[in-house]
Amino acid sequence: MMPSLIEGLDVRLRETLDRLQLNRRQAAAHCGCTGKQMSAWCTGSPMATNSVKAVCDGLGISADYLLGTKSYLTAGNGGVHKQATTT
Repeated sequence: MMPSLIEGLDVRLRETLDRLQLNRRQAAAHCGCTGKQMSAWCTGSPMATNSVKAVCDGLGISADYLLGTKSYLTAGNGGVHKQATTT
């Protein structure tokens, strides 16, 4: 299956990395891809479906947001910068 180009995905991905205060290499480590691949997606290269899932799972964000079907992150999408607290 050919990867598809989702309009605005690169913008939402960059905004997410900014919000999570991650550089592309750090984000790639969370998502199981290379920094080069993350940079390609951040600059508009198409992303395969399994990559969308890996990025969303790795960054703790909603695919609805990344794909542009929702214009906001939901409260449950804290992202990788949120660490569980132990008491």
